[in-house]
Amino acid sequence: MNLQRVDRMSWVAYPWCPDARLKTKPDQALSCSFIYLSISQVNFEMLSRLLLTLTYLTYIVPVLAEVTAWTESQSSVVYPTAMTWKSVAMSGDGTKQTAVAEGDYIYTSTDSGVNWTQVTSIVDTFDWTFVAMSVDGTKQTAVQRNAPGGFIYTSTDSGVNWTKDTTVGGSKNWVGVAMSADGTKQTAIASGEYIYTSTDSGVNWTQDTTVGAIKGWSGVAMSNDGTVQTAVYGLGHIYSSTDSGVNWAEDADRMQAGICDTYCPNWKQVAMSGDGTKQTVMGYNDYIFISNDSGATWTKDESVGAAKAWYAVAMSDDGTVQTAGAIGGDIWTSTDSGVNWTADINSGSGSWYGFAMSSDATVQTAIVNSGNIYLATVPTAAPTAAPTAAPTAAPTQVPTAAPTQVPTAAPTQVPTAAPTQVPTAAPTQVPTAAPSIPAGYVGAAAGGVAVLAAASYFYSQRMAKATGVTAVYVANEEEEL
Repeated sequence: MNLQRVDRMSWVAYPWCPDARLKTKPDQALSCSFIYLSISQVNFEMLSRLLLTLTYLTYIVPVLAEVTAWTESQSSVVYPTAMTWKSVAMSGDGTKQTAVAEGDYIYTSTDSGVNWTQVTSIVDTFDWTFVAMSVDGTKQTAVQRNAPGGFIYTSTDSGVNWTKDTTVGGSKNWVGVAMSADGTKQTAIASGEYIYTSTDSGVNWTQDTTVGAIKGWSGVAMSNDGTVQTAVYGLGHIYSSTDSGVNWAEDADRMQAGICDTYCPNWKQVAMSGDGTKQTVMGYNDYIFISNDSGATWTKDESVGAAKAWYAVAMSDDGTVQTAGAIGGDIWTSTDSGVNWTADINSGSGSWYGFAMSSDATVQTAIVNSGNIYLATVPTAAPTAAPTAAPTAAPTQVPTAAPTQVPTAAPTQVPTAAPTQVPTAAPTQVPTAAPSIPAGYVGAAAGGVAVLAAASYFYSQRMAKATGVTAVYVANEEEEL
């Protein structure tokens, strides 16, 4: 480090943990370094933007990396044999989970998907297509295609025992079901049929006639209280209900809503937040569409690049965290209510047919058609620690320490030492003075080169010049800008 420049520059340290994005375990140690910014004629507005960017990369990106740390279930009941999984559901805390497969049985888990048990109360195999459960996992409903089967089954003991429904008449090609948080209100859809609703936890079902003719329904979702509901089918058709499924109305003008701007998407699954405000629907060989006003208006997301064979989606109770998958593609995640999406390159390509997510998004399960079950667990401490500790420490300690200690130390020690000792004792004091700046902070020098590359020299030097940053010192490496 060149001490001759210290007397005319102020050095600011910023923590950087480049390998945090590779962290897959909550107790894994991190190798951290400090970025030292040499500042002259500081543009504080631009500098604040730079530091916000570094904060995002340091704290937010590691959380995203943890969300997408998917591992294949090793339960002997479902592994290693590939199964034609169709749907998965979980309780609000993620502990209880139920998955169904085509031409197979119902499988349940009581330890967040680590171990699975085949349900024995239903003897025969069926082409199960979808499953839903209440927030406590007690009430569950599973539906089948009509070859063979075609019935609705309900459980009131967390999936241990199931009862076949006979109130809807003959078999139907059921493709989806949704229920309220307490499981009382339920809505089931069948391809080439009507919408059916229940207000007694699936004991009795009523056929809806407000949608007119029969439809090729493909997805349905409802709010926690069951008041807000959305059902989709075919090429861009979206129906909504605000009275718990009693009456349904189609989006009046799909062209104006931006759904069918080029051609109408072939809808698959739909999900919504607990209050029904935020909604996301998957367009097969198309795009993801999101709504922030309970389905009144829709916006096509283009952050995913080209159109994809989108199929399944799940979201947290507040709708902030969302996970989606495409047939023959990656798992994608969003932490801003579907505005921007990031591909999880570690998940691998697969036919992602279903996702389930706990209320706080810390427990997630994905299923692959002709594949296995995948699990992702995000420690609650990680996202909590970042916003709590970092913002609190920044206004409380950093601003106080900067004017109190740094300015006092700089004119007292560095300027005095520079003119007096540098010319005569430069070789002697350079090694001593260098540790006085980084040694107390640097956790590991190995991250230095990665930091400079990741920061791209702070937006290819232009950002650095705008902020007033004139030099960067990272873990015994210095670059002049």
